[in-house]
Amino acid sequence: MDAERIELRIVGKRNKQRMLYIDNGALAYLRDWLAVRGNEGGALYVLILKSGLIVRDRAMSTTALDQVLVKRCEQAGVEDMDCHDLRRTLASNLLDAEVDISIVSGLMGHSNVQTTVRYDRRPAEARRRAVSEHIHVPHHKRRA
Repeated sequence: MDAERIELRIVGKRNKQRMLYIDNGALAYLRDWLAVRGNEGGALYVLILKSGLIVRDRAMSTTALDQVLVKRCEQAGVEDMDCHDLRRTLASNLLDAEVDISIVSGLMGHSNVQTTVRYDRRPAEARRRAVSEHIHVPHHKRRA
């Protein structure tokens, strides 16, 4: 039996739209959040006042999202990161798993693959391994 999956339409910069596919633990966390936020349409991450009141018709700013991430990093005892660190990690992990760069580019919402290349933070060892594992040049001894 296949695990349940959902498709989530994302509207990004300049109103560019793309689909994200969510399953496994990410789907469980999304459902937990929607139980708090509500299932209405609109921005996924909305403003939450200090009083705890959720303002469903106001999207959370990217600055506020970064502040939440910094706070959660402190609570978890991990090094500070920002939302772009998460995007770079996503791109690198997918590329490391040998997902085609054009698919990664689409998932990231990049219209140009070169933008995705700039997100790749894999070490040189990954490039060396890619060559040694996937490129084989046969060698035949030259006759004297």
